[in-house]
Amino acid sequence: MHATDKSSKPEKRSEKQTLVKELKELLSSCEGQRVPVATVLARYYQHFGRLLKIGDFGARRLEDLVDGLPSLQVSVTWLAPRAGQDKPLCSARKW
Repeated sequence: MHATDKSSKPEKRSEKQTLVKELKELLSSCEGQRVPVATVLARYYQHFGRLLKIGDFGARRLEDLVDGLPSLQVSVTWLAPRAGQDKPLCSARKW
């Protein structure tokens, strides 16, 4: 038996690159390339068939995860659809 252990888990960097690609794909499949933050995890699961575990990327909230992925080119903004009801929204940045 060899002492070399090939981990089945890719390096964190390639995991983040994959996540960036997947989140861009998810946003591009949504109308206006926007999705309410509250529904991102459910939409991710519906689209890719697996859970997005934010803690696996060292973040506690989706907003923190997005901020930690500058190459994602996504912003989390607050919109007020009705007076007094703010809600966060993930949207693709327009450069």
